[in-house]
Amino acid sequence: MSIILCNILEKMKLSLILFLFLYGDPAISKNIDADSVITLFRKAWESVEDYECTFESKLKRGEKSTYRINEYKFKKPKWIFIKIIDGKHKGSKVVYNPNTNKIYACKGGLLSFIKITANSSDKKVLSIRGDRIDQSHWGTIFEEGDSTLKLYEQKFVGEEIFEERETWVIEFIANKSETDRNIVKKKFWIDKELHLPIIFEEWDKNNVLVQQAIYMKIKIDSGISLDTFKL
Repeated sequence: MSIILCNILEKMKLSLILFLFLYGDPAISKNIDADSVITLFRKAWESVEDYECTFESKLKRGEKSTYRINEYKFKKPKWIFIKIIDGKHKGSKVVYNPNTNKIYACKGGLLSFIKITANSSDKKVLSIRGDRIDQSHWGTIFEEGDSTLKLYEQKFVGEEIFEERETWVIEFIANKSETDRNIVKKKFWIDKELHLPIIFEEWDKNNVLVQQAIYMKIKIDSGISLDTFKL
């Protein structure tokens, strides 16, 4: 083999390595489907011990709507801390204790001395759409024997970049008359590196976007102390 041909082949090899480094293996991308993304999501979730993030929340029900930015902390088995840092009830804090199955909350600012204790299903601590605080974490879709997954057909939509993060996009389309809170479509943007959601949306039967959560400043397994979940 001539020296010139060897040089050409070596350059082609280096170009291929550089392409795969920058863009990934096309064969892997072609083999990605909804089931494989959900499997990666499930494995990532099972390995997580705790996480914290800031998330932007938008909710809509009829003419009512809410917008909030929340500080969120989660520790297994299901300790949850939420502080509203922008929006209605700014400064308010909420804790879910899995040992008592109770919600503990206090208002922000001058009314911080006002505290309540409630069951997780109590209307006082539900969102305007009836969402429960103890079901606010990423792993909710895998609870109760994958009950949510069984109500929806999963579909791989494609790949998108959000805030410089590469994601796989999957949709859950209702395949039965029974749905989760009359939601006919759920949509997840799964981060390709974390294998966890960075955007989550829900749509009703009128094709109205009724919930959107955007997760930012995500930290995984930072060793959150149980003292965090005390008010």
